[in-house]
Amino acid sequence: MIGQSPVRASALSLSKNEREITKNANPHSPDPTHHPPHRFNQQPAQPMNSFWIALFVILLALASVGVYNLLVRRRNAVDNAFAGIDTQLMMRYDLIPNLVAVVKRYAAHENETLRGLTELRSQANADGLGTNERVRLDNRINQSIGRILALMENYPDLKAAESFQQLQRALNEVEERIAASRRAFNAAATEYNNSVELFPLNLIAAAFGFTPRTLFSSAEDARANVSVAAAMNN
Repeated sequence: MIGQSPVRASALSLSKNEREITKNANPHSPDPTHHPPHRFNQQPAQPMNSFWIALFVILLALASVGVYNLLVRRRNAVDNAFAGIDTQLMMRYDLIPNLVAVVKRYAAHENETLRGLTELRSQANADGLGTNERVRLDNRINQSIGRILALMENYPDLKAAESFQQLQRALNEVEERIAASRRAFNAAATEYNNSVELFPLNLIAAAFGFTPRTLFSSAEDARANVSVAAAMNN
């Protein structure tokens, strides 16, 4: 076997030394013969969390729109019911001056009660009143008329007067129409008020400025248990 020449042996030794120097200078350089263990790719969780948050916001917005539309429909139902009763209330207000004039002739001592009824009528006919103000005023007018109609028991001449009896019949006819419209209004207002006051609809109602509506008092309550029909029967 022919031995290696000194020159070739020196070259091989130098090449080996260079590789050792390079390896020592870069101890973290990858080894081409080393294969790292396989790792499964993991998807980040943030995109999935963003999806659920976005879905929740969309559902919340849709629910808010639905509740808002429901409140608007029920508020409109209350306004429509009041429009149906408003004309009949005006008919009764038109009878008040005649009622005051007739009672004053026979019951001069009741001027304070008659003056109070006249003032309430003027307030009810004022422009710019909201539905709640109109309802509260009408409840007071109802009470005042009930007290005046009850006076005829203390004034026989008033009870027997033809003009007073005609006013009683007119008031009774108007009251019968008002009673039916009052029940329709109170039913619509109660349904609306429940939507405005019950959780969680009240959160949306408060955010958009929906407020409860005042109910009409029943004839029995508003007139201290004295209705027009009962007065006519006495």
